[in-house]
Amino acid sequence: MNLTFRRTFAASAASLIVLAAAACSDETDGDGSPGGSSTTSESTDSGGSSPESESSESESSESESSESESTDSGGSTPAGSQTSSDGAFTFEFPEGYEDGTGQVSVPSAVAAAYDTSGSEFPTTIVVTKESLKGYSLEEMADAVVGQLESQFDTTATEAKDFPLSDIDGEDAIAYTTDAYDQGGQTLASAIVLTQHDGNAYGFILNTLDGQQGPASEKFVQLVETVAWA
Repeated sequence: MNLTFRRTFAASAASLIVLAAAACSDETDGDGSPGGSSTTSESTDSGGSSPESESSESESSESESSESESTDSGGSTPAGSQTSSDGAFTFEFPEGYEDGTGQVSVPSAVAAAYDTSGSEFPTTIVVTKESLKGYSLEEMADAVVGQLESQFDTTATEAKDFPLSDIDGEDAIAYTTDAYDQGGQTLASAIVLTQHDGNAYGFILNTLDGQQGPASEKFVQLVETVAWA
């Protein structure tokens, strides 16, 4: 097996465990947090808006809401359906999860979701894409698992009892890791690897050790909804 491919692909998938999780964790400190919304509140209080201005803003808001509802109801995409950034597949977020794509600083990531329950380390699900470059799914899996075990000092075991043997018709291989320490947290991960149109896709779950049960249920729910375009 070409060592350059092995190192490049495996390193990309392995480093995602850290980067995707940390980035999605930062989401809780962004504009959607109480601290992020205080600026808007202070601006309104100090601005002394007139009743006419407030009325105009209210009408505008209602208009935008109406347009949004019209768009949502008139689109051809089923409610809740999402499309990967490369356009290769659609999927649905599990209940309690939101889009985390914009928070993932990994070029190969084409989809991401994170748990919004407020955990100290939100469970993340990230999907990466890499060119197979002629290699088989099994060769890719060997490269990824080897790099993961080396980089995170953990053991990855093939999950033969994973409830899905394919992703919308494409063969899949699943692995789970033992617990490992990263950034002051004890984490565990699951990885489902598949291929489509000459590309390798890695569906990666990162969660706190001890939360694998409920996190895995959500992970399976998302993967089950994948439909190739």
